[in-house]
Amino acid sequence: MKALRVLTAVAALAAAAPALAQVEVEPLSALDMFFPAAAETGLPDTLWRDASPSLAREVFDRISRQPLSPAARALSVRVLATGANAPSGAGSDADLAAARANALIALGQAEGAARILDRAPGQTRNEPLSRAAAEAFLRTARPERACETARDLTVDRERVYWLRLRAFCQALDGQADAAAVTFSLANQTERDAVFSRLMSALLAGGGNPGTASFRNGLEIALSRRLGLGDPPAASPPPIVSDALSAEVAGLLTDPGAIDRQFEALAAATAPAARTRIARRILILAAVGAAVTDEQRARIAALDGGRSGAPTGWLLALSDAAAAGQMGQTALAALWIAQAAGPAGPATADRVLVIAALRRVGLSEDARNFALEGLAALADPR
Repeated sequence: MKALRVLTAVAALAAAAPALAQVEVEPLSALDMFFPAAAETGLPDTLWRDASPSLAREVFDRISRQPLSPAARALSVRVLATGANAPSGAGSDADLAAARANALIALGQAEGAARILDRAPGQTRNEPLSRAAAEAFLRTARPERACETARDLTVDRERVYWLRLRAFCQALDGQADAAAVTFSLANQTERDAVFSRLMSALLAGGGNPGTASFRNGLEIALSRRLGLGDPPAASPPPIVSDALSAEVAGLLTDPGAIDRQFEALAAATAPAARTRIARRILILAAVGAAVTDEQRARIAALDGGRSGAPTGWLLALSDAAAAGQMGQTALAALWIAQAAGPAGPATADRVLVIAALRRVGLSEDARNFALEGLAALADPR
């Protein structure tokens, strides 16, 4: 009987062996570079479902180059910081991951970018991703991690950025002669007066280094090392100035706000005043203020002014919102806001942005765009 039990057990193991072998050799799925979060945002990990990778890359790159209104900046930080599955097919796109990190750095979120990139795969084989990581580590006072990134990089190592960083790292390690050689090679490749001034002072070990420079992570790290101070703390600009915050926020919390605005519109005679009031009503309606059937008909007759956004982008925004695509809607809204500059979208476009964001569940961001727009339309004081 005992022998029979042993034979049965052996037969069972033999039958299971192919399945076990299959499990052991099955490759792990590639790590999603978008999934690490910079911060808790309250947005779902399905944020980028059905979003366009090419649109994401364009919007992220523009964030790094163009000034934004406070509401657009807040939306940018929120979606970039969210840990979520990447847009379809982009989970291993190192260039897109670098664009995300660079956009966060440009928005003053170097800590979040460093958190994302601390263990990001593929850095050694991708120069933009490694550069974003080095910048994040340098800005957050972790030069040893930046130097580790520079040492591990296997491609494009002779670009001037890496020559400068290696010279700095060699100086930190006490390799003065090697640092001087690398510094000279960096200057031969491309001379920069500010970096040269700071690096020369570090190599000299004394003298007057001049003023601090905070143009990039390496100059921030050099300025710190030379005792010249830290860059000013980055604080997000308020959506609305203190002088207007109570008044503007009150419009959004007042259940009779639209009634009162229509009363003001009827009493106003100056064209400029009537325009401001009409546009306030449109924003209030877009953000979800209570509207009666009678008011809805009157709102339909109001003019929001000229649009500043291309029709195609407004259509893309509307289509994404109608499909419930949160990330794609955010990207389209940000493209429209980026094109408008630091003042934010024109009222005609802002109303559509607010309505679209609200429709896909980005209500906090819709409210920010409404507050910003209402503040711009406040009565002159």
